[in-house]
Amino acid sequence: MLLNKGVIPLRVDFDDDVSALLDMSQPRAAVWAKMIALLRKDDKPIYVEVAADTDIITQLCVPVATRVLEMYATDEEVVDVALSASDALYSLRRDHPYFRQFYDLLQDAKERDTKIMVTATLHVSDIIDVRALPTYFGQEDRDEPLPLPQPPTQVSPERATELFNMVSADNCRYHAITHACIPFNYAYSGCDIRAHLMCHMMVDEGVIPEKIWASGALKARAVNVPQCKVGWRFHVAPILTVIQAGQEVKMVIDPSLCNRPVTVDYWISLQNYPNALVTINDWQGYAYRATGSATWEKTNDDMEHCRLALEDMWATDAPPYECLLCDDQDGSKS
Repeated sequence: MLLNKGVIPLRVDFDDDVSALLDMSQPRAAVWAKMIALLRKDDKPIYVEVAADTDIITQLCVPVATRVLEMYATDEEVVDVALSASDALYSLRRDHPYFRQFYDLLQDAKERDTKIMVTATLHVSDIIDVRALPTYFGQEDRDEPLPLPQPPTQVSPERATELFNMVSADNCRYHAITHACIPFNYAYSGCDIRAHLMCHMMVDEGVIPEKIWASGALKARAVNVPQCKVGWRFHVAPILTVIQAGQEVKMVIDPSLCNRPVTVDYWISLQNYPNALVTINDWQGYAYRATGSATWEKTNDDMEHCRLALEDMWATDAPPYECLLCDDQDGSKS
């Protein structure tokens, strides 16, 4: 790869006196510079691949310190891997030159319930590196203590729609990503962060929601990603108690999949895993299985990684994408 003439590259210095260059004429370079700055601020490692002849960074990934929860060997080409560090479902491709080595390391970590360092490509989460966890990495953030549960508020169908419209209005827009927007159109990961931000917004409106969690080898259609589908190990969204004809009906608020409140059964059907484990918990549980809580400020800071990932996706492949829309439960589109 050659540097474009007239464009001054950005030098990035790493540990051990190693440096590389970002070719700022490339669409993703500006986003990668922001990612590097954020990871440096958080004192987190980074994975880069560099062209030997020019020192240009050609690949950037974010390693995770994680436990291996499940490995689904159900595909002739791919082994799906569920990791504790993310809601995304990772893929270990059988044609990878180090497939057997990576598979054995992941399986050993799963059996011993120990943490390991896994690196995957941005967005589609193809595993490209697995290694023992360095001693400097893997310290877990401490969540806020989980407060006492709050009884959910009963709302009308009209109020549920108002709340859906309120949270979805904060969606990040193409070429207009701010530090306050919610990237519903980045469906690859971050649902737990999005759900917590939405819940904080509803509580500020005087409405106490709950959260609904689905877990398993979930495979959802998505209109906002180039591949038109995403894989998750779990998915979570706020859920409201709606009074319809004198009866309580649980309605899910999930702008990443739908364009209005939908029933639990419909929401589950969108994730294409009939055996999904479904639970409903108090809204304040932030992490998977509703453990620990988080302030709006911490949650919004956590969301910054997904905002940058969305910006990177758009720099690579701008919307709209040629994806089939999902049918809503009454035949309308979402």
